[in-house]
Amino acid sequence: MQVFVLANMVDTVMSTLWLQARNTGLELHFEIETDVARAYLGAEDRIRQVLMNILGNAIKFT
Repeated sequence: MQVFVLANMVDTVMSTLWLQARNTGLELHFEIETDVARAYLGAEDRIRQVLMNILGNAIKFT
C-alpha cells in the first residue's frame, strides 16, 4: 500500500486511453469533485487496473 494522488492516477489512465477513444469517435473528460480527498492510501496499481478495464470496455462497447 502506498499514498497516491487520485487526480494523477486518473490522468495517467486517461492519457493512456485517449487515442483509443478518439479513434472510436469518443472524447474522454474527467472532473473530481472538490469534496473528494486529494490523496489516498491504497493499492494504486490495482485501482488503476480496474479503472483501465472499466474505461477500456466502455470505449470498446460504445
